[in-house]
Amino acid sequence: MKTIYENILEQAWAVGQGKRGDLSEELASDNCVARASNAVVELLRTILPAYAAACEERAGAGQDQIAEFFRFARDKALVKTAEIVHSVWLLGRVVNAEIAHRGEERSGVVSEASVGTLLLVAMSLAVKMNRDAGIGNGWWAKAVGMSGVVMANSERIFLKRVEYRLTMPREDYALLYEQLVQE
Repeated sequence: MKTIYENILEQAWAVGQGKRGDLSEELASDNCVARASNAVVELLRTILPAYAAACEERAGAGQDQIAEFFRFARDKALVKTAEIVHSVWLLGRVVNAEIAHRGEERSGVVSEASVGTLLLVAMSLAVKMNRDAGIGNGWWAKAVGMSGVVMANSERIFLKRVEYRLTMPREDYALLYEQLVQE
């Protein structure tokens, strides 16, 4: 008879070893990048309809910039599929928290001006959560020309918004993975 610990390890191995054809440890494909950037625009549409409309008006320019960021992260930081999935989920948590706190003093974190910073912080946190040795804020800040202080403050605000809860439930991962990766 297996112990609870052995069952948990077996389940974790099954997910990590691709029992479902999982590509989570592979570098994100162009298809995943395109779907993830589309998912981000759809998330932003819920709270920034003007941003989404502007993206459509400019023939997807905002979506192209988001996809460019995901490609940059994949190519320079070797971001894997699981990290892109996790970053989209984290961004969704921030958007949902913003919707829940509309009109309160705590609202106003998500704006057209903050989209890039929020995406950067979400990716940084996703990488930290998914790797034994994450990439520090200094690297991310330098890579995009941001000051380390701004990056640290942005991360602090982001973490407060998601109430320091960064662990993605398995069910959420499976659903989002299917949307972003499976054909």
